[in-house]
Amino acid sequence: MKKNIFLTAVACIILLSLPEPALSEVTVIPMPGQVPVFSDVDVGNSHYVAIKFLKERNIISGYVDGTFKPENEINRAEALKILLVSIYKAPAKDSHLLTFPDVKAGTWYYDIVEKALKNGIVNGYSDGFFHPEQTIKRAEALKIILLQENRELPVAVAEPPYNDVPVESWFAPYAEVSKERDLILETHDHGNLLPDDTLNRGEYAELIYRLLESENELHFGRATYYADSLAGYGTSSGVPYDPAIFTAANKTLPFGTRLLVTNLANSQSVEVTVNDRGPYATGVDLDLSRSAFSAIASPSTGIITTEFKIMSQ
Repeated sequence: MKKNIFLTAVACIILLSLPEPALSEVTVIPMPGQVPVFSDVDVGNSHYVAIKFLKERNIISGYVDGTFKPENEINRAEALKILLVSIYKAPAKDSHLLTFPDVKAGTWYYDIVEKALKNGIVNGYSDGFFHPEQTIKRAEALKIILLQENRELPVAVAEPPYNDVPVESWFAPYAEVSKERDLILETHDHGNLLPDDTLNRGEYAELIYRLLESENELHFGRATYYADSLAGYGTSSGVPYDPAIFTAANKTLPFGTRLLVTNLANSQSVEVTVNDRGPYATGVDLDLSRSAFSAIASPSTGIITTEFKIMSQ
């Protein structure tokens, strides 16, 4: 019992001290035959798996110069184009007439905005304009993708899904679904959604990818690893922690659950068994043994973004 308490306390201190790495700091282990998805999206890009997935399905195509420009902000028209290619939704019978003064016939986005209006996922601003060139915010992006998906949404939200999402806010139902399906991970330090932050092209591609793959029972979260000094200490299941064995800690999954964990920056995967509780730092979902983490990323990375699938329970 004392060992488990000590293990938890030390793990929390280690996790809280680990900063989220910048993109340039991420170290990955390339797989044989891996090539860049675009000339500016190579193995190691935090959205590598998502962008590769969308390109292979002809959802995105990039620019004529062979780039994708993942760090560039995405505007409302571009976001709609990607979304409408990703998910089909039959337009309502009572289709609205497109009357936005800033969406003229002949522009590349005219048909896109018209279809989105008919689908009931956009309605413009109070000034009567659509503003296709305007960047899209996190809350707005969640709204349009979930309306296009056309699943049932919660009518009311009882508890804030993120620390900065009041239950009475217009975007609370969308944030609730986002939290349940890991569409946008809460911030590591404070558990926030940051609803007014704009998205770049890489982040939006990641959001669409998660929307599509969450239907296939994939989960998304951050992962880190145990400190070497914890070797031999008891886990919550009673089994001593062994850095050489592929194991993991999770807050809720039953002991013995087998997970396939994939690093979203390089598509490397490892299978682990849950045998401990944790991690307890905000915004971190898995503690991997050092050997399991090293199989999909360099330990110097500290924290990585992953997808994981339950193989057996």
